[in-house]
Parts: sequence; C-alpha cells; structure tokens
Amino acid sequence: MLAKAAEDNVRTWKFEPHEPTSFSTVFAYHLRAKPDCEPNKSRNSEIHLELPTQVEITANARGACYDPNGELDLSEPLRVFLTGCEVDGSPISCERFTIRLYSGSLTVTPTRFKESKREGFVVPKEFRDLKNYSVSIETGSESFRLVNENIGFLKGKWHVGIDHAPFKEETPVYDAPATVRCAGFIVYEWGEPGVVASTPCK
Repeated sequence: MLAKAAEDNVRTWKFEPHEPTSFSTVFAYHLRAKPDCEPNKSRNSEIHLELPTQVEITANARGACYDPNGELDLSEPLRVFLTGCEVDGSPISCERFTIRLYSGSLTVTPTRFKESKREGFVVPKEFRDLKNYSVSIETGSESFRLVNENIGFLKGKWHVGIDHAPFKEETPVYDAPATVRCAGFIVYEWGEPGVVASTPCK
C-alpha cells in the first residue's frame, strides 16, 4: 500500500528541462512514539522533502488522537443522558427506574431531567473529584448494583436494562452462569464499541 502511494506520488513530479539522469528516492515513513494532537495541525502529519532523493513522512498512529469525550455533551450542569431503558428486551419508560449513586457513606438520588427528546440525571457535584462510584438501579421488585465503577463513566450516554433468564439475544448479558436468573446492565454508549457493565439482580 505504501509502495503504491509512493509510486503514485513520484509520477506527479514535474521537472525543468534537463539532461537525462537517474536517481533513487527513499520514502521514509515514521509513526510518533508520543502523538502530536494539536487541533490546528492538518491531520497531524508532517512531510519533510529533500528532493529528489529523500521524502520523510511522520504521522500519529491511527486512532492515537481519539478523544473519548469528543462526542459528549460536557456542558454544565454535567448530565448523564438515558438513551433507553428496558426490561427483558422491551422498552420501558426510564421514569420507572430509580437511580442512586454511592461512594463510601455518601448516598445521593440524583436530580432527574426531561427535555424535548432527552432525559437523564444531573451528576452530583460531590462525585466530580472521586475515582470510583457505585450505582443502583431499581424498578418494581427488581434491582441491581454496580460497584467500583470508574468515575469516567459517570457522564455521557447510558442505556439501562434488566433481563431475566433465558437471556435475550438483543440484550447485552453474555455468558451468565446457569444459576443467574436475573441480571442488570448499563451500556456506556459513547465510543466504539460501547462498554457494558452487568451484574446479577438482587
């Protein structure tokens, strides 16, 4: 692939009138050990020319400058957006889920919001500087609790659900032991692919 690109590039070169000659051109490709992700640089790559014998191309490794927060709404107040709630693969109103956040002796039922096509909850300020948190989801007689989640997941888009055995293919509960009859899950939906956290119901 790189050889073809180099050959195609050389074929675009134009020379002033000259005596026929021959020379070798070395195309050297480099990936930075430490990515240079300044937004003002065009695609974060550099080309150094010492024509006609040397062409050096330096670039970041693919995906090295990916910003996991790039597509998130991080405006204040910081919110978690509930993109969907379900039980046994069927959508339900997210208002049927009670959400509580925990850290040590701190327990908070966050303020919920609903606006036009978005809903969710406001991230409490007490949780902003923590490293980990726990979250419980309750609906009717079922509940589950995820513990020691990285605080980096307390933002962005969540898809929340509860599933009962036999677990449905369309829900993200995989390889559950045969003894587990109910499991809850949160899909942290930003980034590719989304991150799934699941645990048995209480």
